[in-house]
Amino acid sequence: MADKKISALTAASTPLAGTEVLPIVQSGATVKVAVSDLTSGRTVAASRLDTSNSTAGGVMATLSSGWSNTTITLKGDGATGAGVMNISNVAASAALPYQLQLNGTKVLGSDTSGNVDVTVGNLVIGTSGKGIDFSATPGTGTSELFADYEEGTWTPDVYGDGGSAGAVAFTSSGKYTKVGRQVTITGSVAFTNLGSWTGRIGISGVPFTISADTYFGGFGGANTNIGAVTTVSPWIGGISLSGINFAVTSAISSGMDSVRFTQLTSTSTLFFTLTYFV
Repeated sequence: MADKKISALTAASTPLAGTEVLPIVQSGATVKVAVSDLTSGRTVAASRLDTSNSTAGGVMATLSSGWSNTTITLKGDGATGAGVMNISNVAASAALPYQLQLNGTKVLGSDTSGNVDVTVGNLVIGTSGKGIDFSATPGTGTSELFADYEEGTWTPDVYGDGGSAGAVAFTSSGKYTKVGRQVTITGSVAFTNLGSWTGRIGISGVPFTISADTYFGGFGGANTNIGAVTTVSPWIGGISLSGINFAVTSAISSGMDSVRFTQLTSTSTLFFTLTYFV
C-alpha cells in the first residue's frame, strides 16, 4: 500500500530525463521500469498527435527509423515562420531514394542528387497562368515561364473576297498543338461545289486568335486539282488583320500572289500547315 496519495506527492522536475522509474505489475509481480522503456521498441497507435513548441525554428516532431536510418523532421522555420519538412537519409551509403507512396505505390520520388520523378499519374498545374519557371537558367527573355500546352481539333472554314458563297460546299478538318504562345495548325479543305465565289481564297476559324506581331507563317501541303499555282512553291499563309483568318498565297517569280477561286475546281483539296503566335 502506498504511503501517500498521488495528489500528495511532490511534483517531478520536467522535462523527464528518462532514467526515472515507475512501478508496474508484470506476470503477477510488482516491478519497476524506467520511463525511457515505456514505449521503446513498441508500436504506439494514435488517432492524432498534437505537438507544440513555441521556440522559433524548434522541432515539432521527429520520426526516425533505425532500420533505414531515415529521419523525417517537422519544424517551424525561425526566419520565415514557414513550416518545414526535412527528409534526411543518414545511412552509411546515403544512396537510398526517398519516396512518397500511396497505398504502397510510389507516386513521387527524389534521389540523393535532388532529382524528382513522378512515377504514377501526371504533374497537374492547378491554376491557370502557372507552370514551370525557368528563370534560374541563363537568358534575357521577357518570360521564362512555360505555362501552357494543348492539343485539339478545329474546323477550318472558307471565305472569299469577291462574289458570294452561293452553293459552295466542302468538307474540312484540322488539328492543332499549342506550346506557350506558338500555335501550329494542320488542316484540309475538300471542295465539292465552288458556288459563285470569286477572288482570293482565305481560311478562317483558327483555334486561337492570331497575334498582330505574326506577319507570315509557314504554309504548305500536297494540294490537289488546283490550277497553275500547283507548279509554284512554296505556299505561304499571309495573316489577315482580323486575327482569325489567313489568306492562301503563293510565291511566284515576281513576288507573291494570292490563290483564287478561279484556280480551283469542284474536286480541289487544300492541305496546309501553319505556325503562328498568339
